[in-house]
Amino acid sequence: MAFSYDPSDLSTPLNRLRFLVQDTAEAGRFFEDDEITFAASKDTNIYRAAAGLCRAIAAKLSKTPSLDHGESKLKFDADKRAANYLKLAETYDEKADAEDASFDNETGGALNLPKFSDRDPAFTRGLHFT
Repeated sequence: MAFSYDPSDLSTPLNRLRFLVQDTAEAGRFFEDDEITFAASKDTNIYRAAAGLCRAIAAKLSKTPSLDHGESKLKFDADKRAANYLKLAETYDEKADAEDASFDNETGGALNLPKFSDRDPAFTRGLHFT
């Protein structure tokens, strides 16, 4: 399996998604390149894909036991980390919803389609249908 991450090239979905979910170091990585590429292919919104990956990380962490070696001050709270990834997933879902809404909302500004009416001579039923 392969791992790659190039922080100088955030134009690719693979690098963007690795950055968004902070799976950027080969040691301790959560995903292989093919898994991230698969997630990117399933959604056109990068934030929604990132939210899905965060949920997958939370699921992996929920199966990981927590560790607490009090004297050595070594502590790993898998449940807390899983909760943090679920919260990050919610944040990315909100960003995805806002981005999607900008296409539907006139004030969003991302996509503004003209409104046509029956009085608009540029587009009428009689003009295009006989």
